[in-house]
Amino acid sequence: FFSSADFKNIACLIMGNDASNLVLDTEWTPEQVSEFTINLTEEQTKIVLDKETKVSKQNLETILENTVCLYLLNANMKNKPKDVKVEAVKANLDKHKKTGEIRQTMQPILKFILENKMDANQEHIEPVDFPSVIGTWMQQYKSTMNIL
Repeated sequence: FFSSADFKNIACLIMGNDASNLVLDTEWTPEQVSEFTINLTEEQTKIVLDKETKVSKQNLETILENTVCLYLLNANMKNKPKDVKVEAVKANLDKHKKTGEIRQTMQPILKFILENKMDANQEHIEPVDFPSVIGTWMQQYKSTMNIL
C-alpha cells in the first residue's frame, strides 16, 4: 500500500529480517485513527495521499484506507519484536489489507463523511488541510454515534 521509498521517511529501519511468525495488531477505532490523523506530518500526509494532489469524494475511500494502514503500521512498529524490520510489518499489513476488512470496517465513517461533511459545495480537500479536516470529521463521526 506504500512504496518502499516511503518507509524511509516515516519509520526507523529495524535490524533483523524474520517476520513469518509476526502477529499483527489489526484493531483500530475511529478515535485512535482520528487522533493519529490530526497529528500527521507533511511526509506522512504525502504517503497516505499516494500521489493524489487533492482529497475528493472519488479517492476518499482509498485515502482513508491508507490512513488506517499507516496508523496500524505505526502501532505495530511500537510493539514489535526488536529483530523485525518495518518492511516485514508492512508486508503482513499488505496481506491484511487485501482481505478487505479495513474497507469494510471504515464504511460507516466513509458514509458519514460523504453524506454529512463533503457536501455538494465541497468538491475536495487540499493536502495541507487533510490531517485536521479528516481527523476532526472522524471525531465528529464518533460523537454522533455515541449520541445515537
